[in-house]
Amino acid sequence: MVVGPTHIEALMDSLKSNSFVKHFLLGNNIISATGCYAIASFIKEKPDQMETWYLAGNHIKAAGFEDLVSAMVTSSAITNVWLKRNPLGLSSVDNLTRLIIETRNLRTLDLENTELGDEGVARLFTNLKGKAIALKNVFLNANGIGVKGAQAIAETLEAGWQPESLMMGTNPIGDEGALHLARAFHSNTSLVRVALQSHGYSSTGISAICEAFSEHPTIRAVFFSPSQTTKPHGQRYNYVDDDALPALKRLLRNPQLRILELGRTAFSAEGVETFRDAVASSTLCYLQAFHSELRESQDGALRVQRQLEHKTRQFYHMSTGEFNSGLGLRLLRNTADVRLIDSVYRTRDKRNNFDSVKQYWDEGDPVWTMIDAKWNEVMRMDSR
Repeated sequence: MVVGPTHIEALMDSLKSNSFVKHFLLGNNIISATGCYAIASFIKEKPDQMETWYLAGNHIKAAGFEDLVSAMVTSSAITNVWLKRNPLGLSSVDNLTRLIIETRNLRTLDLENTELGDEGVARLFTNLKGKAIALKNVFLNANGIGVKGAQAIAETLEAGWQPESLMMGTNPIGDEGALHLARAFHSNTSLVRVALQSHGYSSTGISAICEAFSEHPTIRAVFFSPSQTTKPHGQRYNYVDDDALPALKRLLRNPQLRILELGRTAFSAEGVETFRDAVASSTLCYLQAFHSELRESQDGALRVQRQLEHKTRQFYHMSTGEFNSGLGLRLLRNTADVRLIDSVYRTRDKRNNFDSVKQYWDEGDPVWTMIDAKWNEVMRMDSR
């Protein structure tokens, strides 16, 4: 925390004379409702100044969020809004609906871990069903999405929504939810990447999804592997065994596919070789699959590696090392809009394993007193 609710108004005031800053990155600063009010005031005065608002981890709740949305919908410049780790909750769904429908050029929205729950996600996508929206990339990871939410997302897809990125890992969707999603994926023609990590799928759910994408015209990346937040959120990994092999083989025959992440599998020794045969004749450039309980066949692994290298050079004209460590892999895994929120500090901290830093404040911490006091001051001034 550097800015906080105490200094956010001064920061926004300092930007009013600026004409060249287009991307506003202010993550993890607990600006709360005070910050929403200050940012909303800035947007109302300069609606077309900022394209990107990165406001992750700022203790934004429903009341402050309403002010923010009322300002954002007036802007034709806003393309990216990143709200992960803010406790928006169910009561923010109507304002999220407004944000998506009325912000005319909004293409990327990050709602990861925003406490929407299954009911909130279901209500949001029911509101969006059949509406003309610009949204192309949505992050819904770690929101407690279950069957109801998955069904609503599927119905919105079937009603004509054409996203490119559907990132929804670490949600208790299960096989029943997978069947709803698979039905929608069959008829979709726009998806480039889908993140379905840690949904608690068995091979039944995995197979349904793979079948749905086996002839998909644009799919590039499918993620079933464990997410890093599986244990913290109390979710279940996906379980893939030999029963999923027929569907996986059909998926791997799709010439559009470049990335497949399965994580740890429960394939038999024969299943591993069958899977490797399928990969060796695929168009994959990147594969993540582990079979650590089995003795690895060096020849089989080498055959897969050579195929990945060959396809990477064929499609991207670079080595696998260059592809995996550079923008090639990154921009297949994610929308290019992630480049707009690059942080040298976040990258450094991840590299240095600083993830153990305390992520919360205890009840009674003076931080909460500061937040409430500043908000009360703003409300008194606004009511004059």
